[in-house]
Amino acid sequence: KLESKGLIKVLDLEAIKGAGLSANIEFILNALREIGAKRLVIDSLTAFLSACEEKFEYRTLMHLFYKILKKLGCTTIMTCSVPTGLETLGLGIEEFIADSVITLESVIRDGELKTRFLIRKMRGTNHSKKYHEVIIGGKGLEIVAFSMT
Repeated sequence: KLESKGLIKVLDLEAIKGAGLSANIEFILNALREIGAKRLVIDSLTAFLSACEEKFEYRTLMHLFYKILKKLGCTTIMTCSVPTGLETLGLGIEEFIADSVITLESVIRDGELKTRFLIRKMRGTNHSKKYHEVIIGGKGLEIVAFSMT
């Protein structure tokens, strides 16, 4: 419904698979300009990165992409999967480019799987340095204090 009104555009990068990261970036930027978007969500950066063959090319293009999005005034959220046991996001450069980094993780508490998040970085703000629990329920998304007991 929102897409038919031109308020949102959902892109499938599978359509240009194999074209490389620069083609993906250009595809996204054209879509942003087409609807005058001020918000962008890339889910997931992990899949987005698979279009890039060289680490150097990836770093260069990510810096350029960041600068272009900043110039366009486009707030961007990128999700990224982190394999169990690893601390680094993607190829490791994302955390340095990003203005904010929020990690979500699943933990077992009282025999139950819970989701918690931590704001690892948020430029320009004095943010919480504590874990918070995320509850998805009848009231929507709730953020509450996280306790290990």
